[in-house]
Amino acid sequence: MLLGCSEPPPPVVAPRAEPQEAPDIPTYCANSKKPCVPPQDFVEQLCKGRYPSVGVYLFQKYTPFVRLHTNSRTVELKNDRGGPTSVPVIFAEELLLLRVTTLTPDKPKKPPEEIYDVLRWDGTCATLPKRDVVTYLPGLPQATPVEFNDLDTTMRTALLRDAKLRKLHASRDSACQSAANSDSCVQSNKALSEGIVAAVRLGLRLPMPRQRPTGSSANRATQVPSSGP
Repeated sequence: MLLGCSEPPPPVVAPRAEPQEAPDIPTYCANSKKPCVPPQDFVEQLCKGRYPSVGVYLFQKYTPFVRLHTNSRTVELKNDRGGPTSVPVIFAEELLLLRVTTLTPDKPKKPPEEIYDVLRWDGTCATLPKRDVVTYLPGLPQATPVEFNDLDTTMRTALLRDAKLRKLHASRDSACQSAANSDSCVQSNKALSEGIVAAVRLGLRLPMPRQRPTGSSANRATQVPSSGP
């Protein structure tokens, strides 16, 4: 009897030691005021570290938080919350708004300046002046590279259930088998990163990451439905 062809099962992802008791990641607005940002105790903890899986999770299509894009080619990279920084910010990079801070002007007639804390796709935070970002697309949307191996076990397993990402992952493994710094490995890593970003932007639903900030009370905050950006 002939058997029908079927796709091979997703590759098994080796587990790693990860925190178990962190609060859930909030996907609701901190309050009813605009713009919609996450609870600030969560933001404080998030921006003190680097959480690759949280970055991918919060950029899911359904989350209510405001998306921004850089509108400058000379953005100073810094994180005023004391956490790590990443690769340089690029033009049209997609960001997620976390906090708005209004600075008191140092001169009487000078208008107040707004500073934004934002999340990047790789799970790091950055602090930018409002003048460097816009709410529309100034060009082809960009994202910081998402390193698949930096994601936690739960996130990697979920992503590999997607057929296109599974194929890109297999190509990446094949290209990087001989040399991790070869041109083919670098390009296949880039293709996998872009595939992850594209899939999440199109609506791929992801599970709660296991590697996430601890010590915040975000999971005890009162949930407020989003009223839009």
